[in-house]
Amino acid sequence: DISEEMIKKAIANQTPSHLFVSIAESLPFKDNSFDRVLSREVIEHVIEPQKMIFEISRVLKPNGISVVTTENEESLSPKNFYAMRVKKRLAQSLGISLPKPRFKDKSPNLGEMRQFIQNAGLTLVEYFWDGALYKFLLRLTRQDKKLTKFKITKLAHWFSCLENHPQLSFWFCDQAKYIVRK
Repeated sequence: DISEEMIKKAIANQTPSHLFVSIAESLPFKDNSFDRVLSREVIEHVIEPQKMIFEISRVLKPNGISVVTTENEESLSPKNFYAMRVKKRLAQSLGISLPKPRFKDKSPNLGEMRQFIQNAGLTLVEYFWDGALYKFLLRLTRQDKKLTKFKITKLAHWFSCLENHPQLSFWFCDQAKYIVRK
């Protein structure tokens, strides 16, 4: 992790791992060190995502596998809808500027990820859209007390169908997962 504070929290939680403070674009490991590399929700915060993918390639052993997950900022999730449409338009109509983010938070899209992976000499084995829009059902129940357990169950099933549909999952899942091989 780049954050010493997060490492301290992991140690306090007795995480059964070896922990290092480092940046993703310059990993402190020898070439061909790992059979597997997992990167969860990191690439969207990295200044140079291509360098991060090069580093994953460098530390992976031949035939090693990496899973990289990130947000799917192109989905129709309520968070994206608010951030991309409502927040910006509201600020414009009020004539105010939004504060600059304190850290980078921009996920690469599928085309960018394909290019990063190819440039690093890796092979994209599989990618899929994942994430749970049904988690927003709890917010709906707080707002509408008339929703019964039966209606919630039907809504959860409907959301699940959207998230698992091959052509619709891109729009209804808030995460992207990429599986790559060296």
